[in-house]
Amino acid sequence: MIYKSSALQITTLLIVVVMFTTMLSSAAECGNSHEGFFKIPKLVLKEDKGIGSRDYSIDIRSNVQTLKFNTSTDSYSKRSLTDLNKTGLRNSNQLSEVNEFLKSDNISENSRARYFSDKYLKDVNSDFKYWESEKRFGTAVWELAIIEFIPWALSKYIMKPGWANVGFQSWWSNIQNGWEYDGDNFLTNNFAHPYHGNLYFNSARTNGYNFWESVPFAFGGSLLWEYFGEYYRPSFNDWINTSVSGFNLGEMTYRVANLVTDNTTRGSQRVWSEIWGALLNPVRGFNRLISGEASKVHPNIALYDVPVRLYVDGGMRRVVKSGSDFAGDSVSTEGMVGFNLIYGNENSFDLDQPFSRFRVWGHISNGSSKLTELFSYGLLKGWKLGGKEKNKQVFTLNITYNFMTNPAFEFGGPALLGVFTLKNMLGEKTFLKSDLGLYAVLMGSTSTEYFYGEDGRDYDFGPGPGILLSTSITDGTWNYVSAMYQGFTILTMSGSPDSKHYLHNALASFTLPINNYFGIGLEASVFWRNSFYKDPDPDVSRTSPMGRLFFITKL
Repeated sequence: MIYKSSALQITTLLIVVVMFTTMLSSAAECGNSHEGFFKIPKLVLKEDKGIGSRDYSIDIRSNVQTLKFNTSTDSYSKRSLTDLNKTGLRNSNQLSEVNEFLKSDNISENSRARYFSDKYLKDVNSDFKYWESEKRFGTAVWELAIIEFIPWALSKYIMKPGWANVGFQSWWSNIQNGWEYDGDNFLTNNFAHPYHGNLYFNSARTNGYNFWESVPFAFGGSLLWEYFGEYYRPSFNDWINTSVSGFNLGEMTYRVANLVTDNTTRGSQRVWSEIWGALLNPVRGFNRLISGEASKVHPNIALYDVPVRLYVDGGMRRVVKSGSDFAGDSVSTEGMVGFNLIYGNENSFDLDQPFSRFRVWGHISNGSSKLTELFSYGLLKGWKLGGKEKNKQVFTLNITYNFMTNPAFEFGGPALLGVFTLKNMLGEKTFLKSDLGLYAVLMGSTSTEYFYGEDGRDYDFGPGPGILLSTSITDGTWNYVSAMYQGFTILTMSGSPDSKHYLHNALASFTLPINNYFGIGLEASVFWRNSFYKDPDPDVSRTSPMGRLFFITKL
């Protein structure tokens, strides 16, 4: 209701400030004085065991590992374990094998004494116990309770909007009266609530639970809030949006935070990697602080090495707000900036591992709708249907997040998406990729002309089916030619009585790579909506064509 999104924003800011302050002092423990960021003693941390502080390379030939030492006088300088990644020494198993070699008779006592002190000649990191290596139910529950308490306390004692005045009377009333649909504005329901659900999910995910085991925490945390955190009756749409979009966003932030946090660095590089990781996933950042992992040097887990592609694009678009005339008075020109993050290897991701592959992309503009679109899909389960190297068929079940605003309609909500994908090689690297997908929209929200609720709600709620058709000619890096159509049907459950909405989006895109990292492109798209209402309200049709010229770069 009123001020809920503001309370959540203040909560997030407070968490970030506390973690930032604590992390500066904590991460300073693993800094290098020569970096000029912190001045600390040149001590090798106990989890490093000395391996990261010596200048050597590892040569792997036919399962035989040979350790080569640099015997120059300046080889004694301390080194980050990140430097050793260049030599192929990336995980705890390799570190352990190298250390066994050092303790064996293959190296002389003189060399051993010169390059490795007895103090650090132990099993290198192989026995390091990660915080997430065991399930911590008590910690997960306490953190979930804290996540529930902070926004409620801010609203109760500082912002005082009224809905936080809860007690036994309101709790019993909520249990007796049951569900309703709330009146929050579009951005709050489709953006702020999923973020809060992401925190619920990560209270378990960052405490040793896997994806499926963490999902109930998102549903349970949201359920507790709806019944006991607000004076108003529990909101069914809030529960779905918070829980489903929450675990969707939560798993993505969990995995990306693991990508940016490098456990093998020291100094300013380590500090900033911890800060970025904590901003992406505050719950994980908090757990790294209380466990001490934020200041310890130890191997990265497998999630650190997952391949990722990140694209950034910018340009301008012409938007027709009504009609179809690009030269008319209803046309506006807007600047746009966007991103596209693709996580996982398209050709070798694990079909049984949730979110081993996901994609998230979006755009902002300087027009009336600042956030114009934000989408994501994450793999839940996949099946290989057949085909060989040049022709593959795969069916995947995905969870999606949808958010778009344009002159024709606004649409948001989580959905399940089943996709049949066909890949046909056209050349050595170029292939044709085609997708046929069916959506099951779990809780869609879309524009209406005849409903305006409390707290700014001017849209209808409801589930419905959808369809996805797409094809592209690509080399896996650049989509040279792309075409896509997606359509949704929303059957109104709350809002305009007995109404239904048909939403459509079609686009064609062309990209010309200039080099391996930069390209230019042109896109034409059209959005249209057909809404049918109960008499006497007349039906409504709206159309909005768009043209976009852009540059794109691969980071």
